[in-house]
This record gives sequence, structure tokens and C-alpha cells, in this order.
Amino acid sequence: LYVDRETSKRQAMQVAEKIRLELEKPYVVDKVDAAGVSTKIKHHCSASIGLSLFKGEMSTMSDILRHADSAMY
Repeated sequence: LYVDRETSKRQAMQVAEKIRLELEKPYVVDKVDAAGVSTKIKHHCSASIGLSLFKGEMSTMSDILRHADSAMY
């Protein structure tokens, strides 16, 4: 099955956005101190995601990671 570059890019960005939205949801961490006292802490997280499209053996793993890293910025 052949998928063009724009379709691949759009699909990858949709997946990345779903991941980013899930990671940004707040969650509660239960912190227990040395005395056994529990404190609930609401935590928030964020993520930067870089995408790099490649076609099989045309790129090395190092090239792919370098391009994805550049895409984050």
C-alpha cells in the first residue's frame, strides 16, 4: 500500500497530538513522608514531540533521531 508523504505526515501528527494531550492531563501522586503521613499532590506534565518521516533503508537510525530532534525545536 502506497501512502503519500502528506498523508503520512498528517497521520503522524495526529498520533503525536493524541499522545501529547494524554500526557498533559493532570494526575495525583500520593506522597508518604517518613512518619507515614500521606499527602496528595496534583501533578502536571508536558511533552515536546519531534517527528521525522523516513522511507525504509534510506536513512540511518542516527539520521532519523537527529531529524526528529531538530523537529522539536
